[in-house]
Amino acid sequence: MSARIEPIEAVVETPAGSRNKYRYDEKTRRFQLHKMLPVGAAFPFDFHPRERTLADLPDELLDQIEKFFVGYNDAEGRKFEIRERRGPKVARKLIEKSRKAARMRSRKGR
Repeated sequence: MSARIEPIEAVVETPAGSRNKYRYDEKTRRFQLHKMLPVGAAFPFDFHPRERTLADLPDELLDQIEKFFVGYNDAEGRKFEIRERRGPKVARKLIEKSRKAARMRSRKGR
């Protein structure tokens, strides 16, 4: 019997072909334009809610997504290295750790 995996809700609004990068503002509780990709660069995919998981994506698409993030961070002057794909259990632990850290920051800011 396999354990039931609860979905994680995420909202990312960045249309394919757009240079715009948005960031969620906790104070206004809205997404705001954060910056734009360099001229000639664009997000290659629609980043928005979908009812599917990374496990549903073909490996070729995952490879393209990884290459995008490597190139995107390189253009920002940061090194981004894909070390490994670790699966949904590890992802959930990391998300929960991030949520706890965000709650702590939020409490300190009050």
